[in-house]
Order: sequence, then structure tokens, then C-alpha cells
Amino acid sequence: MEVILNGNTLEGGLDQYISMVVEKTIAGNHPLYTDFPNMANSSELTSYWGFPGYRPTVTYGDLSFGAVHKKK
Repeated sequence: MEVILNGNTLEGGLDQYISMVVEKTIAGNHPLYTDFPNMANSSELTSYWGFPGYRPTVTYGDLSFGAVHKKK
């Protein structure tokens, strides 16, 4: 699948699809994992003991946005 739509949104399916495809196109490919777009999903797949052998190929882990850093 090109994108997976979020079922918990007020946005219409077609609007959401177009928005996600545009975002993926603008983001480009991940610099290390070129098979994946360079964007963090709203819901990340993680390993779970109940599904042995089922694990993500790429994870971003904890992210922080808008953090202020002192300029050197």
C-alpha cells in the first residue's frame, strides 16, 4: 500500500490520501533506508511478545519537536 489512512480523523478519506501522498513526495526517501519515506508516522509499529518474529524494519523511537537549543 502506498499509504495507510487513519480511521480517527475528521478528514475525508480522499483528502487524507492526497495529503499523505503529497507529504511523502515532498519528504523524499530516508537517507539511510532508501526504501522508506523520510517522515515519522503518527502510529509506529513496534515489536510485541504476542507476535514473535513480527517486528518493524525501521523505527524512529522517541522524537522531540520544537526543542530549543543554545546556539554555539
